[in-house]
Amino acid sequence: MRCTIVELVARLTEAEFKATMCTPMHAVRAVRELPTGFWDYVDQIAPADFGGRSIRGDVSHAYADPTDRWHHLLIATDEDQVFLAIVLDVANNTVLGHHLLDLPRIYGVTEAG
Repeated sequence: MRCTIVELVARLTEAEFKATMCTPMHAVRAVRELPTGFWDYVDQIAPADFGGRSIRGDVSHAYADPTDRWHHLLIATDEDQVFLAIVLDVANNTVLGHHLLDLPRIYGVTEAG
């Protein structure tokens, strides 16, 4: 996966993020290659965009929409089931932006599932 990081770090609204989700989203088993500058992009994200959380590790999950236009790379935070989602626009080889994916708040997910 070759992508170019856009110069502007863009926080996606809930509506913008959901616009990149088409059903059924499918798991990408392994991200072979992160886009050039991926971690530089992550480093530029304003702390407020993390909602008081910090990153815990590497890309933990990756999903793609059925057309393979959008890839969501999820980075775990220090809170269970809360991820920083980086959205890749595969067709244009760019990073569209990022969104804090708080599953317990948004989708009612609990630790028990």
